[in-house]
Amino acid sequence: VAGVVAVDLLRGGQGDAIKLIANHFGEDQVRYADILGEKVTIAKYANPHPNAAGMATMAEFIYSKVGSWIDE
Repeated sequence: VAGVVAVDLLRGGQGDAIKLIANHFGEDQVRYADILGEKVTIAKYANPHPNAAGMATMAEFIYSKVGSWIDE
């Protein structure tokens, strides 16, 4: 199943697990945007849940990383 995954504040190795799964299936099926690896400030209303501004920030960041792949 093709998809895009954002990794933000996942605990217990969940972020690493998502990266391993995405890499296993390859970029033609799954891509991820590693928000933790970047300097991205995400506004939140209740940790770890983003508010509307935080969701917009995440969407813009994800699209900047994988948008051309999504548009295909």
